[in-house]
Order: sequence, then structure tokens, then C-alpha cells
Amino acid sequence: VLDLPWTQTSNQAKIEKEIDLMKAKEILDKDHFGMEAAKERIIEHLAVMKLTKKTPDAHKSPIILLNGPPGVGKTSLARSIAHSLNCEFQRISLGGINDFADLKGHRRTYVGANPGLIIQALRRAKSTKIVILLDEVDKIGMAGNKGNPEAALLEILDPEQNTFFTDHYIGFPIDLSKIVFIATSNDKWDISEPLRDRMEIIDLDGYNCKEKVKIAGQFILPRQLERNGLLPSQIQMDDEVFDSIATSYTHEAGIRNFERLISKVCRKKAAELLSRKGTYNSVVLKNDLIKYLGVPFSFGSEEKFSAGNSSIQEEFGIVNGLSYNSDGSGSLLRFEMVGVPGSKRISCTGRLGEVLLESCEIAESLVEHLIHTHLFLDYNEEKLTKRLDSTSVHMHVPEGGVRKDGPSAGLTMTLCYLSLILERPVSSSIAMTGEI
Repeated sequence: VLDLPWTQTSNQAKIEKEIDLMKAKEILDKDHFGMEAAKERIIEHLAVMKLTKKTPDAHKSPIILLNGPPGVGKTSLARSIAHSLNCEFQRISLGGINDFADLKGHRRTYVGANPGLIIQALRRAKSTKIVILLDEVDKIGMAGNKGNPEAALLEILDPEQNTFFTDHYIGFPIDLSKIVFIATSNDKWDISEPLRDRMEIIDLDGYNCKEKVKIAGQFILPRQLERNGLLPSQIQMDDEVFDSIATSYTHEAGIRNFERLISKVCRKKAAELLSRKGTYNSVVLKNDLIKYLGVPFSFGSEEKFSAGNSSIQEEFGIVNGLSYNSDGSGSLLRFEMVGVPGSKRISCTGRLGEVLLESCEIAESLVEHLIHTHLFLDYNEEKLTKRLDSTSVHMHVPEGGVRKDGPSAGLTMTLCYLSLILERPVSSSIAMTGEI
């Protein structure tokens, strides 16, 4: 109890006096590229702190949820926030916690009783003016016979309740309202609604190729040179090389795998430097990447976007859809339909999930309804109806081994079927997403 910071906030007056918005912005820009929404929110919080220093009771720290795919820098952004606020930083990993006493503390009557993780963080920091990172809040354990750990967070993260937070081990109320809580998650919809309601959500999107190239030049390459014991003059890589690694070798929203590949190039160059077979060349060119990283997944996007010159598939009945993957990346999804004489409804292949099969049925009914009830210019109504009734359709979505599901391909399937019946091609330079 005596170890806890009951009144002492690490030099409160000094912090309030020293809040410098320009300096904070510099720190955030130096540590991270992009992420404008998150940075803006932090600067707003600092401004409010500076203005409410005369009435400290009026100020309650925000509870922020940084939500985004893995590897976009959520944890390191929280560290930068602590740095810009001049606060202590404590990280609590919530992944897999399945006992609510880990957060609220054990009652002292039990053998091996301990205070909860929040109180332990306060004790380590020796200050109530801290930033606590609640990492992976969406992966917290489920309710079980040891209580519900997610429900224990409701009191900790509620600005109305956390002024009198009572840990079972300590037994006294302690004020958590001055603590800046930052939670991180990969999928905010895995968090229960009452808990999500208590947090201010900032969505961090993945990086595009241009951003990855900038990040590689400013942050990743200098860091990897240092880790691999190389001097800046010993490896020279330009933007074209970084762009080639990002587009041909990685398929992710974050930059973890991207950094691993740059590290791999650095290690190969380090080995080359020490083997000294012939003269050492410090420049890495785009054409050298096959030597260092192997053959890329794809040599370019031409074959992805091409309509394909197959002798079986007509040019109509092919439409590009868009897919979103759970790792935050996306890709093109080709839908192909072929019509043969017969009266069977659409048969589907390509490991489609229930939602996609339902979307296909909706697309089928919609197209039939349109053809029976609407006039299509330059088309003979009777011929269209006859073609519809006498065509047996097979739809395939390539990459048959990969399971596909989701509620956003109805538009693509409808247009694909319509294209087949009307015998009109859809431009291969267009891709679409959306439900019918």
C-alpha cells in the first residue's frame, strides 16, 4: 500500500509547464510515418491538458483504442505517445488472460494472492501520471469459471467509475482517471459492445506501397544496417528496390515481413562483404533481388488484370471482384462464368462459403427478374428469355484450394451473369465490391 503513488504524480507542475505541442508533433513525426488521425488526436489531448491545468479535476484522460492489422505500429505508437506526454510507460499484455483476478487482484485470504496487473503497473511506475498500454484487448480470454476478464475491464476503462477503482488485494479505492489508457486490437468487432463503447476508436489502415518505400528509407534500412553491423556506405538501395520488394515479395498491410526481407538482403550483403570473393559492390539493384530473396510470388500485375485469351472462355462472363483478407491485405478475385446448353441453374466451384453461395442465388434471381420484367435496348426480348432458359451456367472462382467467403461479391456475380446472358464483355480494368 505504501509503495503506491497515492498523491505523487511525477512532477505534475513540471509536466504541465513543459507541454510543448510543436515538440510533441516533432517526436510523433520522427517516430512514425503517416498515421495522421492518431497523431492529431494526441495533439488535441495535449492541448486540452495544457488548458485545463488550472482545474485538474475537470480533466479526464481519454481511453483510446488503436485498431488495425498486425505490423502497422500500434504498440510503438503508444510508446511515442508516452514520450510526447513526458509520462512513464507501462505495457500490459491481455492476450489469453482468462482470470478476472489478474486485473482486479486476488482477495488476500488466498494463498499466493497478488494485486492486479493495473496496480502492479502503478507500483512499478511510482506515479499516477502514466500511459498504460493494454495490448491485444481483442484476444482477452472468454468468460469461464474464473469470472469474465473482459467484464473486469469495464470498471477500469469507464471514466465515471475509475476514479474509485478498488483492487481486491489492496482494498482501498484508487484514482485511475489521470492514467492515459491505450488499448490495441486487430479486430474491434471481437471486443464486446459495452467495452467498445467506453473507448475512442482510431482506425489505423495498412500502408500503401509509396508509404512503405518512405518508411524503408527513413526507418527500416538504417535500423537493419545497425543490427547487422554494416556501415551506410556498405549497402545502397534506392526506392525502386524497396518498391519491388513491397509489391513482388510481400502481401501484407503492415511492414513486418517487408522488414524481414530487407534484413535478409543486409545479411546476404554482410556475408558477401566478409567472403571478399572478387570486388565487393555495395549497390543493390532491382535485378539482384532474385539472387538475394529468390523468385517473387508474381512478376507483375499484367496477368492479374488481363482478361485471358483462353480458347474455351468467351470474353464475356469474366468480372474482377475485390477481396479483403484477415491480415489486412486485399487482392483481386476473378469470377468466371461459362454457359452451355441446358436448363440447370448456376453451379459453383472454387471453395465458396455459405454467404457467397447465397449471394450467387440472389444474383441469379435478380438477373432473371430483370430479363423477364425490363426491356434491354438493342436486344430482342424473346431471344434473351430463350437464352436465359436454355443456358446452363457454371461459375468458378480461381485458386480453388483457398476458402472464400464474405458479404461483398453479390454485385460482381450479378454483373458476371448479366454479361454472360447479354453476351457483352465487362472491361478487365474495372474491379468491384458490394452486395445486392
